[in-house]
Amino acid sequence: EKEYEQKVLPDGKINIDGFLCVFDVSVVPSRSLEKQVEIVSAILNNLIKTKKPVILVTTKNDDANEAYVKEAEKLSQKKEYKGGLVMVETSAHENINVDLAFIALAQQIDRSKGRSKIVPFVEAARARKELLDASTEAFMSLIRSQVTDYRALWSQSAKKFARHEEFVEFTRLFGIESTQRLFRRHVKKLKDEHLAKRVQSYMEMLPDILQEMVPEISTLRDGDWPTVQQHIKNHPDFNHYFYKCPEDIPWTELDWDEEGDGTKETRIPYDVLDTGEAETVFRNHANSLQQEHKRLDSVDRWKKQFKQLLEDTGYVTPGKELSEVRVLFMGRECFEALSEDDCLYIYDRHQKELIEKAKHNFQELLLEHADLFYHFKSIAPTGTITQDDIKEITDALKEDSRYKSLDRLDQDRKLMLFQHLGFVHCPIREHCPAFPNCMDALIERVLSNKAHRPSSWNHSNQWLLNSDSNQLNLVILGFKGLAEELSNEIRAQCDDDEYELDCHLYCLEYRIIDGDVSLPQNSFQSIDFLPHGCFCVYSNPESFEYIRDSLEKTLLSNLEQEDRLPFQGLPIVILFVADSLVEENDILRLREEGQSLADSLQCPFIDVSLEEVDGEHRFNAALVANALRQLVQSIRHRAGFINVYQ
Repeated sequence: EKEYEQKVLPDGKINIDGFLCVFDVSVVPSRSLEKQVEIVSAILNNLIKTKKPVILVTTKNDDANEAYVKEAEKLSQKKEYKGGLVMVETSAHENINVDLAFIALAQQIDRSKGRSKIVPFVEAARARKELLDASTEAFMSLIRSQVTDYRALWSQSAKKFARHEEFVEFTRLFGIESTQRLFRRHVKKLKDEHLAKRVQSYMEMLPDILQEMVPEISTLRDGDWPTVQQHIKNHPDFNHYFYKCPEDIPWTELDWDEEGDGTKETRIPYDVLDTGEAETVFRNHANSLQQEHKRLDSVDRWKKQFKQLLEDTGYVTPGKELSEVRVLFMGRECFEALSEDDCLYIYDRHQKELIEKAKHNFQELLLEHADLFYHFKSIAPTGTITQDDIKEITDALKEDSRYKSLDRLDQDRKLMLFQHLGFVHCPIREHCPAFPNCMDALIERVLSNKAHRPSSWNHSNQWLLNSDSNQLNLVILGFKGLAEELSNEIRAQCDDDEYELDCHLYCLEYRIIDGDVSLPQNSFQSIDFLPHGCFCVYSNPESFEYIRDSLEKTLLSNLEQEDRLPFQGLPIVILFVADSLVEENDILRLREEGQSLADSLQCPFIDVSLEEVDGEHRFNAALVANALRQLVQSIRHRAGFINVYQ
């Protein structure tokens, strides 16, 4: 009541033209219905006596009690009131029919005026609600169109609204406070929507950030979100993804959408991690990591089970495709759960193991039946192995399970058989079944890791044998006819200067040296002769001194070149064929000195005893073969020693 203007009636008598008698139809504590009816009846009786128009006004119909309403209706219809009283149902709180009550009274006072229809409260309330709703909707449309920034102020906005009828009408119906309240509600909604959009954008960024900062399930520890928050705070990339707000300003009040240079802040306020939405994103991330971890564990388990299933299934043999045995695995969880690529990968790997094992077993079978291959060893290099030979071997092996295990890999089996025949026929390491893990190859690898290769070896390998021509250029160093005698014996055992040694033919050329090696005509090499090896032969002290001096001169001529092997790496074989005139003591001394010289040069030393010497010839076929074999082996050894560095 204090909110409205109050007017006090003047003292003394005043002229009254009509009366409004108010009946409260709501329940009021400590006020009974009977008492209220009694008081209102007494008032009405006195008013009727004045002969003035009277309107019975029921108020608080928005909170009406049915019993009170019925009593008010009874009062208005009493016979004593000669035709009854006009009753108007009102609600001052909702401003319903208040004007109608006064208008109806005025019309009864001035009977010349027409009478207004007395509208029931329900109908009037509905009409009032429609009016208020329409005004509210119109004003809200105005606010939504004019106020789009949550930072808008009422003082500025009200000036804009004053020019619009929607604002004026709403203010008239609801009052200025309600208008301000609706404005503030709209601004708050804008701010909430703005914050919700920010949070949504942050939540869209957060999963990728968590994947970067917390990539593994092990970093989750016990799944405690505050602990993970601290982990994020201590992460080296924290400032790249987050920023801290001032302590006295919450992130919701700190709007850094635009910085001073006009760029937008794309990082996340660290305090956002305290929201429920952030924790939900983290829980989803943790669940995703756990599910992925479980999936990988399951996949690993299924892979192991499928591998074990393959090992336990006897129908999976070398060379079988997965499509041939797929039906055996249908319904097995480990097979059904894996992808096609995983199944194929595991099956192919298992097949590789089976094939390797089967080939190993077949190789053992070939080695066990060495008697089948023995006679092929004696076949000449130009000889051939016929299909009948292959059939004979196959017939002897075909009933063995190790032979049958490669039935689906017949081409591989034939290749292994031919390779084995090649190894038996010509036993070199490239044909060895164990190559490249045979002993020769292993020794080379060990040497390559241990030995140091002089830099000059890159250009000091002119003595290497050519595998295509097998040309062998020999330097024969000897004194007073020894070199010539040895060369004649070698020529005597050659066929057109071709010498067969261990199933290999070598084309020999010679350079006989028995003079001063410091002279150009006696040098180890010439323009048209590049040596592959050297025989140094001596028979007495004089010839020994000659070969030692000659070798030293050759060595001294190359001392200015760094990192040289002895004699530029030229392989040497020293032969001692004692002269029959040399005494026993001198023979022992010459043998020791020759061996010492060979040791210092790291070359073979061949000592021919007097018993082995033919009366007519110092050198025989066995000695020549042995000397050439030693020289070729020395050449190959040094060549292999260098090749590991090439």
